[in-house]
Amino acid sequence: MLKNNPHVSEELSRAVEQCLAISTSIKIYEKPIFIENYAQLSREQVEELLRIFIEEQRKFALQVPEHQSQVAVLAQQARLGGNEAKCLNQDFTSLLRFRI
Repeated sequence: MLKNNPHVSEELSRAVEQCLAISTSIKIYEKPIFIENYAQLSREQVEELLRIFIEEQRKFALQVPEHQSQVAVLAQQARLGGNEAKCLNQDFTSLLRFRI
């Protein structure tokens, strides 16, 4: 999914890719722009994005503890890729709306 970035390892890129798939802070229509520009980011920028994504996931898990099993299923789907990952942003947004 993400374009090859010569500044970062494949492992770091995979982690960012998985976090991007389940991110609720980046809208579904913004994700292709992120993907296109990923290869131009520095290692420091990629590491900072990963920290932001991880913090977002942590806050989400704290905000919606009664839905953690659903969150785990959605995260697993993102790891597997495919069409399920495309729907994750809407699924997470729905969970947030349900909580609020």
